[in-house]
Amino acid sequence: MHDTMPERPVREHTAHTMHSSREAGRPAGATPACADTPYSLTLRVRGDDGAQARARLEDLLGDMPGLRILTVCRHRGVVTLALQAPREELDPMLHRIMMNVMDAELGPIQPAALAAVH
Repeated sequence: MHDTMPERPVREHTAHTMHSSREAGRPAGATPACADTPYSLTLRVRGDDGAQARARLEDLLGDMPGLRILTVCRHRGVVTLALQAPREELDPMLHRIMMNVMDAELGPIQPAALAAVH
């Protein structure tokens, strides 16, 4: 004799019902807290001059206070940089990088508070 689990009632989930329950406790006109959170990612590019790689990205992205050189590996010819930007700027920033820096390798995107500092 096999015991069977009781069936769970079927709940219809739609994007509207899922989002409306999330929005219920938020004051009208408020933005999610994550919208203000800066996000961080690493970027590896070919080269052996960190200053040159940074200048190349500054020319492409404009003045970015969150742009830092993390490592320069002359043996492999790779410069690793850290970028930090508000969430709303991530998409256009990544688009410019992917369209103009063909050899770029992007690391994971995460809230800056969680990013490890090397």
